[in-house]
Amino acid sequence: MAGVQSSQERIERLKAMLTGRSSNRRTGAALASSGELGNLLLGVALHGADRLRENRLPTDLEMALVAALHAAIDGEEVKAWGAAYREVVQSADPGTLVVPEVITSRPSSSGYGVEDLAEVIPQLSQEAGRAANVSLLTAEDLAAGRIQEDAAFVEAMRETGFAVTGGARYPGTTAAAAAGSQDTGTAQNPAPAADSWRVRLEMENFYVERAVGDQGGGRDEIYFTAAASAGGKKGEPFVSEEFGKVVKGQTRTFSSNNKVFLDQQCSGGLVVASIQVWEADQSNAAWYANLQKALNTTIERIDALLNNPVAIIADPTPLPVTIAYEVTKVFVALMDALRNDDDLSDTRTFVLSRDDMAILTHQPNLEWNFNGDGHHILRVRYTGERPVYPEGSIEIISRAQPTGGTLGGAWSVPIPLGWKTRATPALASYRGDLYTVFSRSTDNRLVWSRYDGTAWSTPRIIGSAASDRPCALAVHQDQLHLMYTGGDSKVYHGWFDGQQWSPLQPFLDWKTGFGPALVEVHNHLWAAATGGNTVYAAKWKQNVTGPVTRQASPSGAAYGAPALGSSTFKAILDHRQSDDSICSRFPDNWTGREVRSWRTRHAPTVHHSGSYDWMAHIGTDGRVYLSWRDTHKAYDEYPKPKTEWEWTNRAEVIEQGTWTCTPLETPAHTTHNRRLYAIYHTQA
Repeated sequence: MAGVQSSQERIERLKAMLTGRSSNRRTGAALASSGELGNLLLGVALHGADRLRENRLPTDLEMALVAALHAAIDGEEVKAWGAAYREVVQSADPGTLVVPEVITSRPSSSGYGVEDLAEVIPQLSQEAGRAANVSLLTAEDLAAGRIQEDAAFVEAMRETGFAVTGGARYPGTTAAAAAGSQDTGTAQNPAPAADSWRVRLEMENFYVERAVGDQGGGRDEIYFTAAASAGGKKGEPFVSEEFGKVVKGQTRTFSSNNKVFLDQQCSGGLVVASIQVWEADQSNAAWYANLQKALNTTIERIDALLNNPVAIIADPTPLPVTIAYEVTKVFVALMDALRNDDDLSDTRTFVLSRDDMAILTHQPNLEWNFNGDGHHILRVRYTGERPVYPEGSIEIISRAQPTGGTLGGAWSVPIPLGWKTRATPALASYRGDLYTVFSRSTDNRLVWSRYDGTAWSTPRIIGSAASDRPCALAVHQDQLHLMYTGGDSKVYHGWFDGQQWSPLQPFLDWKTGFGPALVEVHNHLWAAATGGNTVYAAKWKQNVTGPVTRQASPSGAAYGAPALGSSTFKAILDHRQSDDSICSRFPDNWTGREVRSWRTRHAPTVHHSGSYDWMAHIGTDGRVYLSWRDTHKAYDEYPKPKTEWEWTNRAEVIEQGTWTCTPLETPAHTTHNRRLYAIYHTQA
């Protein structure tokens, strides 16, 4: 079957590799670069083969890995590999084995199952996180088109001959957190899609940073192979044409009829792609394609097995990427044992989630480095469909923070967060992280999540708080304040100190059928709500009881939730009126002025940052518009006409390329780390 050498030759190569004596320098480096538990799954595969030889029933985990061996060698040789493994672990000198003691010390009478693996996942995740040839791509970078890979990562794959890349996600850190996220979905268990979609990836071209032959003694012909799967369904193996006379500085394009390496209907799960660059066409054999597909399937099977338990901690490396890293090392080891030829330049494994593919629908271009014997930059394009998300799914977008007189840079494409809600989430920047609070779709319980610049944490419930209306967040005196409308129409207030939430108490005697608003103005908190045609406002400091309250019935009836912005020392209230116009008011005397000739379908939202207010509203055409006002400059000109009421003439549509923002309600927005973020829940 595999390779051209005999079964006995393969077994001898296996024994040498297990004791760190591989003839291939990069294989040795790859297997030696792991931590204390490094190459655990290689040991589990061979342990399972040994148990199979003794007619013992392998565990589900062992069987998933043994299946990969069966893809390349026949059943009898699989058992012979198991016997060779047992011989080596019993006779090897201490410290020479490349597989860890946690598996080599286990007798064949004892299987190694999913529950055993779950116990060491935290350590495996830490070791993968420290591996220089593992990279995590944040959804924010992907959505903004920032696809250049880190130089240290690119160099690390040259040393080991392989690399693994996946999306940065939190899988949840405790059982309590998992319970708090019920029906919101997590990165590994997203909210269910209603329908399947078509996943399609193709190789466009590659740039030659360093030709294979530049190292001396190599050839100048290369080709690419790939095996990919989507949602557990295996795709067809891909082999590109051979590119001859490849030299530094060239860009070579794949044939138009031979560049698609995955074209599959998918209804969930992961996309796993294994891609290799080869020196010469010596490896196009059935066993190799079968091995690639089997290992991709193994990644998904193990990930599915491990997703059954709750409270598996996989931080900082997400569970699928951790498993892909370990399984790719199994591939590296098998290729060492199965082949005579040393023509594999580099191999990479990619793990993409449904959310990654949703981003790629609008931002389809990727650049992946293959730095082995040669260095080639492969350009890949997603040409499939956008995954289907249910109504109420939460998305977030961002762009460079605007400055005076400009609307800022281009928007990123939307990032699905994998959760559902019935109302617009709230958003705030607090202690260097980005926070959101939203109502869980099944029971309206309020939950919170934190974004640390890499990934969002699993949502956690906030006491007994529940609401089906948008809530409000504001930072005041180093606390994150929350205000929301309960099911009894009362307005409630509480705060978060970075560790826990305060008790949630009714706020004065306010009642409303809409969501409230919050803003900090000159070290005071302002709150506002509407009840009937009445607008309520309150001003207070956190350490002062009895907020100063004001209320009035403006001439233009308030309709929907209010929004609060800020001039230098005054709050400014903006609200939708009964004729769909937008009115700006000062809460001190309620003098109002209609905002331009704009009309809106929903209540506007406002965020104050520096000396600017930013307003989002949904026009009668269903699109979201953004405008701003320079409140600081206006105050300096006081008592001249209060131009801080005036929004810019221009209102910019929130869109990017082929994507236009069309949410169920007006997005909430905030500034954070020199970027403007907007969050919303989507139409079906």
